[in-house]
Amino acid sequence: MEDFYAHSPEEKDLDLALGFMVRNSAATEFALFQTMERMVAGPFASVVAARASGPDALDTVKQILDTGAYDAEASRELREVLDDCVAAFRKRNRHIYGLRKPAGEAAVAVQDPANDRPQEGSSAYESLPEELVQLGVDLSELAVTLLKWSDEHVEARS
Repeated sequence: MEDFYAHSPEEKDLDLALGFMVRNSAATEFALFQTMERMVAGPFASVVAARASGPDALDTVKQILDTGAYDAEASRELREVLDDCVAAFRKRNRHIYGLRKPAGEAAVAVQDPANDRPQEGSSAYESLPEELVQLGVDLSELAVTLLKWSDEHVEARS
């Protein structure tokens, strides 16, 4: 594997940072699905969770909050976390689905505002390992926050 990166150690750093970010993104999605499954509860909660996409899980959790099942403070806390998740997932999508370019080249990606994926004919953007690592850290913190909220507000009700 080392020989693959011999021509460009920067690419190795970027790929390692991208992998770190993606791993933490998956952990955040898992925490979101766990929170949703706990909130839905009942014998079919795992079926609902298994069939949901990430946006479905976000919408389901928001709809449950809209029912008034949780007090105002708990709902506000979770809504803030969900908003942070949406923002982080948009950044993640730019790095996963976007076209990256070597540092120093002048090009900007044209993103589809609906899902932050590049539009047809878009150019590449620069992606820095430090940005990816920070996004990975942010995603990890969101996962922990989701699970703590779920423990405090959902599991405590059971």
